[in-house]
Amino acid sequence: MPSHCSDRRRLLVAMGGGAALCASGISIAEGVPMPKMPDLYTQVPQIGGEWDVVRLFFSFSCPFSKDWHDAFVKWGRSLPNGMNFLPTPLVTLDDDESYPSALAFYSVLKASPARIMDFMVKSYEGVQERKLDPTDVRTYIMAAANAKVDMKEFGRLMSSQAMSNMVERAGLVRQKYKVAHTPSFGIHGRYVASPEGVAGNPGLMLQLLNALVSKSMIELKKR
Repeated sequence: MPSHCSDRRRLLVAMGGGAALCASGISIAEGVPMPKMPDLYTQVPQIGGEWDVVRLFFSFSCPFSKDWHDAFVKWGRSLPNGMNFLPTPLVTLDDDESYPSALAFYSVLKASPARIMDFMVKSYEGVQERKLDPTDVRTYIMAAANAKVDMKEFGRLMSSQAMSNMVERAGLVRQKYKVAHTPSFGIHGRYVASPEGVAGNPGLMLQLLNALVSKSMIELKKR
């Protein structure tokens, strides 16, 4: 599993690993600290230009990003008017997958915006089900073709400086949100949340996201 993808073992511990130990008759030794539970969410210094943005940071090689894709996209489409839901590839210098996947993502977004969700699904399938190389740009070219993207425009954009600049900006915004794992949400340039904070519970995750969006909107009105 990629190092930037949330660890299922940590989710399982948070969901009740300690309770299971007690139920089996095994007690925690006195004086031994329990593992630190993840925070529900974290706050970062306000990021300029992000007040009307909710970002979903994802990686095509992360099984959690794939498993939660449909639920997160459906939730993103339900945001109040004026809020922009932006799936954002996780771009890091130490991940060879980052650049080709992000470059292809933004090229599809520009060439055929209506096909972007289909492209994401095809990319997840290619990388995780067909075991195609996530560091090879051809994996995403194939996904774009299967998603019926305008391949002529896509090819032109893939070699453009404008798309390289978008990848660079994605890396910068990832740094500002201090996101290290996928999937994660950057909310209104102020809050970061991930499934780890709610022990991998889908219902609680969506409730948390709704609460953070509402909290941010109230704070914005007070400015």
